[in-house]
Amino acid sequence: MLIRLAPFFSWVIFIVYAYNEISENHWELSLVLFAALMIVPKGMWLIDHKRPWWYWVLAAGLYLGFWYYPSEESVWLAMPYLCYAAWFGLWEITNLVVYKIYQLERWVRAAAYAYWAVGAAWAVLFLADASPFGFNPTFVGLTSAHFHYAGFVLAVLVLCMLEDMRCVFTEILGVGVLAGMPLVAAGITLTKLGYSPIYESVFASLFVLLVLGITGHLIYLIFQKRHLRDARKLWVVAAGAMLFSMAMAGTYALRSFWPDHEWTYLSKMIAWHGTINATLFSWLILRSWTYVKRWQMDEYRKDWKLFDPDDPLRYY
Repeated sequence: MLIRLAPFFSWVIFIVYAYNEISENHWELSLVLFAALMIVPKGMWLIDHKRPWWYWVLAAGLYLGFWYYPSEESVWLAMPYLCYAAWFGLWEITNLVVYKIYQLERWVRAAAYAYWAVGAAWAVLFLADASPFGFNPTFVGLTSAHFHYAGFVLAVLVLCMLEDMRCVFTEILGVGVLAGMPLVAAGITLTKLGYSPIYESVFASLFVLLVLGITGHLIYLIFQKRHLRDARKLWVVAAGAMLFSMAMAGTYALRSFWPDHEWTYLSKMIAWHGTINATLFSWLILRSWTYVKRWQMDEYRKDWKLFDPDDPLRYY
């Protein structure tokens, strides 16, 4: 039990150690670390990837990179984490392209790995004090956090929904997950390059609608008694947290229309929107689907035990 809690306690220790710095300037760093320690391992298991034990060595490198930031060693400590994420992102996408696989679930799975890799890349850029497109360090760190949560977590969640119930609506959600993060990133970049902020507002608003659609389907699943009660209880909290979080995100996306609203302040968004997404939504939603998947695996094992190899028709 204590070993399982080690990642969480490590995250708490980092916050206590660097609280004065991150609370004022870079709270997004704590969200990136929370993703590496608490979110990515659960997501990898849900998308059928057996996480090796040495993943924790790579996560520890990212942890130490943020711990010793700013220093020359920070980038090199975090680089193995980036290389591991990038390998899976490139591997998945290359296989889909080379073998011409058009199955939506496979593309959503590849997108999850790709978003994770992009998030890791921006974390390393932050540690390197790089400023792509002229973004300041806060936006670089936020981009890393967004791709870990709005990218990786939502892709894993939609993949779970597709596997649970394939229908037109979940297919639309799958396509939306593939296009959502690239469009939001493009809108923010266009604004930074001096183009009209309307592009960012439109793309971000569409992404908010996508997340509301995902939340709506989650609410629908809450009333499906075929799922575990423990999972459905967590879905209630996660759905409520996401609705509150998306209200803030929608306000921020349309900030050009009411720039003086308090929820359009970036510091408010990082502290409230980011933390709620990381804890009350992302961690709970992945944990709940872990319950579902383990229960399904147990039921499969029970059914398999009923199978009589000497008389296969008896199983049916």
